[in-house]
Amino acid sequence: MENKNRILLAVLAIVCIGLAYYLFSGSYGETSERGYNHAMTLISACNLKDLERVLRIQSTIAADVQSQSIAPAEARWLNAIVDHALSGDWETASRQVRKLMNAQVKAVQ
Repeated sequence: MENKNRILLAVLAIVCIGLAYYLFSGSYGETSERGYNHAMTLISACNLKDLERVLRIQSTIAADVQSQSIAPAEARWLNAIVDHALSGDWETASRQVRKLMNAQVKAVQ
């Protein structure tokens, strides 16, 4: 019985680690052309630390979700980056938007 508990505990630990990796790895998928354009604009805004531009991007993302011009997943990725920028964490925002852009290069290859 004790061995079964250990095995069960080990399997549960592996599942938890896998789930945590999936949820927190920050991996991005492929974006639409519109989502890609938002990411390019975000790169520029983050480099310049341009809060007003980030706010405009945020509004445009919301409008694009409403019109279904971008997928909800793209909006989540972009809005998470926007949130970092709006909180003044420009380094994280820049790093995350670069990761998003790198994922697009890998998706094309």
